[in-house]
Amino acid sequence: MKTKKFLTCVMITCATALALLSCGEEDALIGEWDDMVWKAENPVVQTTSNIYDVSADGTSFTFTCKNYSSAWFEGANEHVNYVSDEHNFPYLIYNENFRAELQGNKLAIDFYANKESIERNTSITVSAGDIFYTFYFRQYPN
Repeated sequence: MKTKKFLTCVMITCATALALLSCGEEDALIGEWDDMVWKAENPVVQTTSNIYDVSADGTSFTFTCKNYSSAWFEGANEHVNYVSDEHNFPYLIYNENFRAELQGNKLAIDFYANKESIERNTSITVSAGDIFYTFYFRQYPN
């Protein structure tokens, strides 16, 4: 019985070692992506905690990613509708509060007027593969 357990352990160890050795160079690069670098294209007021302030009347933002040629949406902190391209990469998200669109490395976001009596906090996450970036926005009520 001990021999069977020993042989099973040896087989599992060998299989694990073979799986690790068979990883290609591409697999070795996972986790080695440069952080996404985004630049605001229009004058934007940003708080010290990386939160963009949105006017109660609504605001449009345009950002450009300086080190990746394209990106897609990973999600938002609120319910959104997604529109994807032929490769199923979401390039447009929207709801009753905002509309955000990615075209290559450009991100355009239109926030609508906040007619509610509460502050809106929105986060939008984009990706370019194994790298992610989250934008944070705060919109006060009218």
